[in-house]
Amino acid sequence: MGTGSGLLALFAAQKGGIVTALDIHALAVETTRRNAAVNGLALTVLQSDLFDALPPQPFDFILVNPPYYPRAPRNKAEHAFFAGEHLEYFEKFFRQVPSYITAETKIWMILSEDCDLEKIGQLAEAQGFKAQTLGEQKKWAERFFVVGYQLSGTLRDCVKSLK
Repeated sequence: MGTGSGLLALFAAQKGGIVTALDIHALAVETTRRNAAVNGLALTVLQSDLFDALPPQPFDFILVNPPYYPRAPRNKAEHAFFAGEHLEYFEKFFRQVPSYITAETKIWMILSEDCDLEKIGQLAEAQGFKAQTLGEQKKWAERFFVVGYQLSGTLRDCVKSLK
């Protein structure tokens, strides 16, 4: 999700994963397709606003490189940085993602210390997800976190019983 140049998608495909890469920006989609072809990798690449262009299906992993600054994007390119005045990107993500997961799905998101981690956590929790910081690294003058999201206990049990 938010594949950009396709780095994570290409890595996953190289390791044998069946990969679907999504990005809202047409240039990112074309760049990922070109990078896959140059590297002889097979993957599906779709232009999509979050999951909008993808039919419901289960994924083992969902890797997300989201925009996280609180401002409405004024054009397609700004979608890479701005998540909406009230972080609507995350609200929509956590509302849509249940159609693409199982109880075992791992959702990993790269977030910055510059974003509102508390608000993003609240949006996740409102949809039944719990967050856990899986890793942290300082790059340039900024700290980045890999945050994992899973369904909370009760919802996780419900999803298991439905599958």
